[in-house]
Parts: sequence; structure tokens; C-alpha cells
Amino acid sequence: IEFLRNLGRACARAGVYALNFVDAAGSMGPAACRYAVSEVKKAAPGLTLGMHTHNDLGLATANALAGVEAGASQVDVTINGAGARAGNATMAEIVVAIESLYGIPTGIDLSKLTSLSSLFEELSRWSTPKDKPLVGDYAFSDASDTHSFLLEADALLFAPVRPELVGNKRRSHLDLKSGINTLRMRVREIGLTVPEETLPRLWEHVAHELGVKRRALTEEEIRACVTGAHS
Repeated sequence: IEFLRNLGRACARAGVYALNFVDAAGSMGPAACRYAVSEVKKAAPGLTLGMHTHNDLGLATANALAGVEAGASQVDVTINGAGARAGNATMAEIVVAIESLYGIPTGIDLSKLTSLSSLFEELSRWSTPKDKPLVGDYAFSDASDTHSFLLEADALLFAPVRPELVGNKRRSHLDLKSGINTLRMRVREIGLTVPEETLPRLWEHVAHELGVKRRALTEEEIRACVTGAHS
């Protein structure tokens, strides 16, 4: 750590624009990153510090944000976290966290993040994981009936950000954790109008199908349940 302190002081004396802290092998944790960066910042308060983190242990975003908390003001990011080995810090995660958790404006149009991810997927032919935070198809998808109730009452009671913030959309699906609240949301999402008083009967049909199939129901299967409940 003394080497890093001395390096920071030397860079400050030499008028270096910025010193980038690089976790090249993704082998550090947030506490270590926070400590190292904070020590350099104390040694050279006027020096601009940056973070370049790798995701080998799945900590690229956490490590980059730990550096920001310690005084770093630049973060290297990539679209969808693409990079060597397990990748780098993901642009969407870093930008949204900095804006929504720390209240720091970035000047980036957050509403374009999902479409940017899709464009990258199209151009690179590198598929976006469906459960990728913020920009994946399942990022705002849920089946829990309790969660659905909270989302209906006030989305921010449960979800940290609204999907519209990043240009994504909310999707619900039905499985054995679901109930009336999730069912109400799901049928609305697929464009069906079901009277409130018929929802309990419809849920009986859906629950039966869920028990038989032991998986989430497709849109076609839900439509069939709606038809069966009204026949």
C-alpha cells in the first residue's frame, strides 16, 4: 500500500491527468478496492483516480463502485460487461447505480441502455443473458404474488428502479409462487380483459395446469385457461 501511496504522490507532482486503478485479474474484493483507492486519494487528494475492474469473481461492478465511494471519479465500463475472460464492469449497472444510489448525474440517457444492449447483441452476435440486470428480458420479470401485490400498490416499494428508466419493460409470468395478483398482471400484459370476480376461478384452472406441467405457463396456455374458465 505504501507503494501505491508513493505512486499517487509522484503522479500528482508530475501533473499526471489521472491514475487508473486496475484489478486486471478480477482478484480483489470491494473492501480491498475501497481501502487501496482511499489511501491513494488521501496521499494525493487532487489526483483524479479511475477504476478498471474485471469480473472473474463476479465483483467487477461492486469493486468499481467501492472505488467510487473511496474517491474515484472515472470508471471503465463496457456494454453488457463484455471483455476478457469473464468481462468488465457493465455500463448499465454502473451508470444506474451511480445515478440512483449515489445521486450523481452522468449525462447519459438511461432510457437508451436497453436498446444499446440490443444493438450490441445484434452487431456482435453475442447474446445478452435473459437475466442480465436492467437490460435483460427477465430483469423486471417476476412470478411472486407478494411481489406483484407490492408492484401494483407502488412499484418502488419493491423494485429499485422502474423498467422505463432504462428502456426496458416489466413482464410477469405464472408459476407455483403466483396467485391472484400475478394472474391479474399477466392477463393484462397479454392483452386480455378478465372481470375481477372471475379471477379466483381462473386461478384454479391456472394452478391446476401449473401443478401438472411443473413450469411457467406460456401465453397460449394462459389464453386456453381463460377460455376454459369461461366455458
